Amino acid sequence: EEDDARTVIRKISSRDSNPGLLDSVLFGERMYLYGAHIENLITIPPNTPSKQLLGQRDSAILVSCNGGKEAVWITHMKRATNNSFKLPSRLFHCWFKCCFN
Repeated sequence: EEDDARTVIRKISSRDSNPGLLDSVLFGERMYLYGAHIENLITIPPNTPSKQLLGQRDSAILVSCNGGKEAVWITHMKRATNNSFKLPSRLFHCWFKCCFN
């Protein structure tokens, strides 16, 4: 069973300072996630899988959860490697899009 938006928010918030919530969201690479907020205004297309990039705003990215029924904004991420920095999520999205597409 996949986590609903409130559970995702709770998990990320409980680890928000250090080290963050470790997950392989979106990019197929292990990342620590920070700064999660529920999105209540978007209509998600049917059959959208979880962990699908739905949009971006300012420095955050919008990711589907709960089988595509809900969505969560993630403001910051950090690669799960040594000497990595916590950066705005949108920078990771732009970097992966540029380097791997």
